[in-house]
Amino acid sequence: METLNELTTVLKPFEYVTRESSGQKYVTISKIIPMLNCLTTELNSITLNSAIVKECKDVLLRELKRRYGMIELNDHAAIATILDPRFKNLHFQDPSACGRAIHKLRTMVVGQLSSPSESEDDVSSTARPEYDFWKHHKELAHGHKKKKNLIREMKFLFIYQIQ
Repeated sequence: METLNELTTVLKPFEYVTRESSGQKYVTISKIIPMLNCLTTELNSITLNSAIVKECKDVLLRELKRRYGMIELNDHAAIATILDPRFKNLHFQDPSACGRAIHKLRTMVVGQLSSPSESEDDVSSTARPEYDFWKHHKELAHGHKKKKNLIREMKFLFIYQIQ
């Protein structure tokens, strides 16, 4: 039973990602990079006792890297993630892939006239409230806000000292 409970702990994030990425009434491409980042972080943070479940977790992590390791180089997924105000560039592991996507986006904007489009509100997830898959994203976003506020305060103090 303990082995099965551990296996459930390892597979729970996959269930969430499967349900979240299967949405048909809202856009999911901008969530792919953040979900993979959160999924990898979640799996790496799980401590296990069972050798069988540890091996299963290692295989899952290897397969994630093999299948989706280059997702940040996919222009559509990268640009969609950057344009999503919830994620921006928070979940990119490869700075050059992020820079490449930003450069491509700038080129697209400069090269074309942009036309306004309708956006849909984000549909709430179907996961149970006690399971917080997006914990890693919230920590990244909170740290990013803290850093911005600290820089703003430092600028204010610097300007105040000059006067």
